[in-house]
Amino acid sequence: MSSNINIEKICHFCGKTFTAKTTTTKCCSDNCSKRLYKKRKRDEKINIAQDETKSIRNKEQNNLNEKEFLSITEVSLLFNVSRITIWRLCKYGKLKSVKIGKSKFISKKHIDILFGIDQNEKLIVEVNDENTTFLDRVDEYISLTDIYEKFNISSSAVYLLIKRNKIPKIKIGKEVFIKKHEVEKLFV
Repeated sequence: MSSNINIEKICHFCGKTFTAKTTTTKCCSDNCSKRLYKKRKRDEKINIAQDETKSIRNKEQNNLNEKEFLSITEVSLLFNVSRITIWRLCKYGKLKSVKIGKSKFISKKHIDILFGIDQNEKLIVEVNDENTTFLDRVDEYISLTDIYEKFNISSSAVYLLIKRNKIPKIKIGKEVFIKKHEVEKLFV
């Protein structure tokens, strides 16, 4: 049965305009139709492979979350950074590790300490050259950035006040913190 329909369409594969005789026609020629089919099948295989990779990574991630002690490689996979970065953190004492044989292992507690949190309550951690010491709760500290904004004062003036009054400060990453009651002494 022939059709009297003539519809202007755009080929889904090559993008050229053509006249279709049916409403379901997607391609301008048999070659474009075959190529579109192959492309669709190839994309399906790629999506399946990517889904498998994601599921394997999720399993590895779940396995890492269940472990209490992680190797350098596992920590690097957990944070998606290089192994050298983790070695460097251990070398400079920012991440405490234990060497057993030829391998180094890191406790999840020390990873939490690196980020300044504990499982039960949020803590700030000061990393000294010799050892790691816990300090008070986070809500007892205020960052210098917050002080600048709250009291509308320049950073150099705050640093001068801290130095002059010998107020202890704690640096975590790029942020510097001081105790709130010390701030109250300075500005109230």
